[in-house]
Amino acid sequence: MKLNAGQKFSVVLKLINPVYNYPIAVEMPISGYSSQAKANASESFVSSDGKTWTDITTEPGYANTNVCIKAFTDPQDLSVKGLPVAKFSTNVTNGYVPLTVQFTYLSTNAIGQKWNFGDRARSIQKNPMHTYLAAGIYTVNLTVSNAVGTNSMLSTINVLTKTPKKIPTIA
Repeated sequence: MKLNAGQKFSVVLKLINPVYNYPIAVEMPISGYSSQAKANASESFVSSDGKTWTDITTEPGYANTNVCIKAFTDPQDLSVKGLPVAKFSTNVTNGYVPLTVQFTYLSTNAIGQKWNFGDRARSIQKNPMHTYLAAGIYTVNLTVSNAVGTNSMLSTINVLTKTPKKIPTIA
């Protein structure tokens, strides 16, 4: 699934090292080496059993410590790895109720697709047409799949309420 800027996520790893009890690298202030290191509470958690998790910044001696595990989205073309790439376009992105939108399937390397139009309606057609009957901002999700994995694309459709025109009065 694609992450949006600012969206929160977690990375959970189980590391086992038979020689050392604490097999995870941390970043913390060390005078003359990494004295500028900073940590924020509720960003790095540790567990010895995988069931009980503790914010590392609350542990004695680790008040300004981060676990050194970084996760990044992969900017590499997903199709190079055999993964499907979800992509679509629409004939409109906003308009008045009732708003009919034609969705054009542009995905690659996929063998299946599922559409969620954001108003509880769904489809498995490649190029569906959908009519929004109520005003609102709807998030459309296309998820495509193949034997290697899945990928999704999100887009927003803004459906407005028509304002009735004023009828001039004759005095």
